[in-house]
Amino acid sequence: MRPSLLEIMDRGDLKTAAEELDADELADLIPELPTDLAREVLTALGQREQTRVREAMSSAEGTVGALMDFDLVTVREDVTLGVVTRYLRRFDALPDHTDKLFVIDRDQRLRGNLTLEALLINEPETRVGAVMQTSGLILFRAEDEACEAAHAFERYDLVSAPVVDKGRRLVARLTVSDVVDYIQAENEAEILSQAGLEEEEDIFAPILRSVRNRWSWLAINLVTAVVASRIIDLFEGSIAQLVALAALMPIVAGIGGNAGNQTITMIVRAIAMGQVQPSAWRRLIVKELGVALILL
Repeated sequence: MRPSLLEIMDRGDLKTAAEELDADELADLIPELPTDLAREVLTALGQREQTRVREAMSSAEGTVGALMDFDLVTVREDVTLGVVTRYLRRFDALPDHTDKLFVIDRDQRLRGNLTLEALLINEPETRVGAVMQTSGLILFRAEDEACEAAHAFERYDLVSAPVVDKGRRLVARLTVSDVVDYIQAENEAEILSQAGLEEEEDIFAPILRSVRNRWSWLAINLVTAVVASRIIDLFEGSIAQLVALAALMPIVAGIGGNAGNQTITMIVRAIAMGQVQPSAWRRLIVKELGVALILL
């Protein structure tokens, strides 16, 4: 829907809307804007926001950098929890999915996490460094694979996690909302690809775009169907002598198709969950061949 909105919106309204977006959202939008309008939007941002937008745009698709959120709250380890509480009261609202505050030093290096639970149940005079989490921290870098981050969020029930650079300086954070959006997008792309469609096509896509997206898969299907028909022709004499074989052909084709779908579904799911390693392919192939022989 976004490309359609970009075509019909007034440039002034579009610029105003773009300037209200966060850096990570703006990084997704700017490549689709006209060049001169994108330049105007970037120029209207502060230096810090421009840096964040360019950093997000430079991240490759499918990496943590393409998903990270720059809206976060940081504190220092040498202040008390009472000071932190007064600091938070200055906000109109905390960033979405804030379950922890990130503790940094003077060089912006990540020192630990201060959970909201620790902030609430400890005495106001307690220093942040005494109650912050320093061991077992789960953190990511911008170049990490998004799929690996998604697995970590699922495994450790994370709500948010810090994103750091090579010097362990805090850059941004990754939230469960970003991860869920990524998982949904990947699932949609997988479902469409199984049907021979592309992600950018919807039911209202132009006719020529739909034809361009679909014809190659239909052509492959046509080739395989012709090959199957040629193989059947080789046994035309046997089918003529035993008419029952003609009735069995659709049954065999249907069972074969269902068995193939079952296998593909299991393998794709296992690959997505990281359960299939290169060393296991031989054993997996032998196992599936055994299952196929028994069922047939």
